[in-house]
Amino acid sequence: MTESLNALRILASQVSVPSSEPITRVVHSVLRRAIEHGELLPGRSLSEKEVSEMFRVPRQPVREAFIKLVEADLLHVRPQRGTYIKPISMSRLREALFVREAVECAVIRLAAEQVTMKQ
Repeated sequence: MTESLNALRILASQVSVPSSEPITRVVHSVLRRAIEHGELLPGRSLSEKEVSEMFRVPRQPVREAFIKLVEADLLHVRPQRGTYIKPISMSRLREALFVREAVECAVIRLAAEQVTMKQ
């Protein structure tokens, strides 16, 4: 647990919220990336207070980011107990790989249509 907490602290210290970017979007994207890359481990609890202090932002944008992560099925809220990082299921992983493959094939097909005989 301490390693993932340190990873979050490091990520938060490297982030500066640009004035043009909403705070919620920045916090959401950093947390999502950290969860998806395994820097924040499944089962680890996250608190709005802890995250807001690490990012040096108000709690409301963190709360909104948490809601988006719950909707993305990356976090699980246990009422009166806390918010936890959900494990990534094999079915979700297969689905993501399927979508990635479909997108890559479509890109290759479109690129091939643009190639002329001289190229």
